[in-house]
Amino acid sequence: MLSPAVVGRLIDYVVRVEDQDEQQVRVNAARRAIEGLTDREREVARAVAAGKSNAEISGELFMSVATVKTYVSRLMTKLGCANRVQVAILVHEARG
Repeated sequence: MLSPAVVGRLIDYVVRVEDQDEQQVRVNAARRAIEGLTDREREVARAVAAGKSNAEISGELFMSVATVKTYVSRLMTKLGCANRVQVAILVHEARG
C-alpha cells in the first residue's frame, strides 16, 4: 500500500507529464501549420506575431499595404485563425 504522500506525488507527476504531452502536441500542430505556408506567408506571419502593423510589414518586406492585407487574410485562412492575435499565438507555439 502506498502512503498518501507518495500517491500525491505520483498524481502530480502524471499531471505534469500529461501537460507536457499536450503542450508538445500543440507545438507539433503549430509547426505543421506554419510549414504549410509559403516562405513569404511565413515572413508575414512572423511580422504579424511581432505585433507589426500592415504598414510596417509593407515597408519591411517591400510590398504594398494591399498586398500585405492579402497575405494576412490568406495566411489566417490557411491557419484557421480568426484574427492577428491567433496568428501570433500560433507562431509563438510553433517556436516551442
